[in-house]
Amino acid sequence: MPVSIQQKRKLRILLALPVAAILLWGIITPNGFRAAVEVNKWSLAFIAHFYQPISSDQALPLPPASHPHAKLLLAREAIANGDDDLALAYITPLIGPDNPLVTNAYAEITYRHEDFARAISAWEMAGNLTALHNATYELREKKLLDDALKAAISRYHLEPETSTSALATIYTDLKEYDQAVALLDQSMGEFPESKFFVTWLNTKSGVQFLQANDYAANNQLSEAELFYRASVNTNPNNWIAWKKFGWFYYYNFKDSESAANCFKGEMAAYPENGEGQIDLATLYALEKQAQPAGYWYRQAISLRPDRGDFQLHYAKFLRDSKELDEAAEIFDRLSQDFPDYIDAHYEAALTYAQLNQPAKAIQSIERVLQLMNPPVLRYYLLAGSLYEANGMKEKAVEAFKNALLLDPQSPEALNGIKRLSE
Repeated sequence: MPVSIQQKRKLRILLALPVAAILLWGIITPNGFRAAVEVNKWSLAFIAHFYQPISSDQALPLPPASHPHAKLLLAREAIANGDDDLALAYITPLIGPDNPLVTNAYAEITYRHEDFARAISAWEMAGNLTALHNATYELREKKLLDDALKAAISRYHLEPETSTSALATIYTDLKEYDQAVALLDQSMGEFPESKFFVTWLNTKSGVQFLQANDYAANNQLSEAELFYRASVNTNPNNWIAWKKFGWFYYYNFKDSESAANCFKGEMAAYPENGEGQIDLATLYALEKQAQPAGYWYRQAISLRPDRGDFQLHYAKFLRDSKELDEAAEIFDRLSQDFPDYIDAHYEAALTYAQLNQPAKAIQSIERVLQLMNPPVLRYYLLAGSLYEANGMKEKAVEAFKNALLLDPQSPEALNGIKRLSE
């Protein structure tokens, strides 16, 4: 239906009314339309000044009082010009929770000047979780743990659930173990459905494990035993705690039964890595129980054929048990499967020498000399002895001289050269 002339007039009036109202509002209200124009005009002048500085006789005019971000823009310009003091003069009076842009800028400047307490306080005021998180780990990396703790606590105030792990970590670094455990227990109680719950549980076990290690190092054995037990009770899958707990029992109390039970706990916690099996094997070997020792060595190797160290432990066990031929077979395999495993070549040289296989012994020790970096005294001493025993006088003297470069007082090297010079 076509619009009549009268209808068009009514439409023009309706459209004109709000425009007139805006214009009138701009005339009457200082912060209205005119203020907006002034704000935009100054902002454009600032941009031109910032990117294409004008001469001093065309200085940037003062910003209108109604400009909400003028001081921040001026502070940014001051920062770009390397004048942090001027920047702070602009923005310090404006910081507060209702002005996060300014408050974050203030925090950045004070953090850069290592005034960490003010920076952290400002970031907390601005609710800046990311900055507090980054500050926590940057300060921790710099070993500024007291400041890192302040950042972690500030973040925790803002968002406890996502801040618990970092705060517990800093408490642990500071050896404030009880604080860390209490914090983790509190979060597990307050957020039982949290996606971080398992992480908190594992962290608690780790904290208790470290606490046990500290007690053990200080010979506070009862306390150490208590916290090792707490660690594996909190997280039965903490296989490293089971391992340490087992050797704690063995070396401090000669309690092989409790040690074996811990190594079985280690196997249950992580059955496929073979560490529990190798620990049981080593325990039985120390107890001169050859049959179970051999069984668990073979179990460990069958689980982890990629672990050359497992095979080396077994070969050394066989050699110590006078099973030299079996030991040599394993060393033969090791030299093929792990050609750069220097410890295996060294132990192989000793074994072949006991078997009166000088060619293989010398081949093994020469491989050691090729691989070693840096030089090692005992490698040169064994090489000198093998060369000497097999009539290779020049090579023996050279090996003993190289040994003396590492230890000029080495009696083995000095006596070897003396024998060879007679």
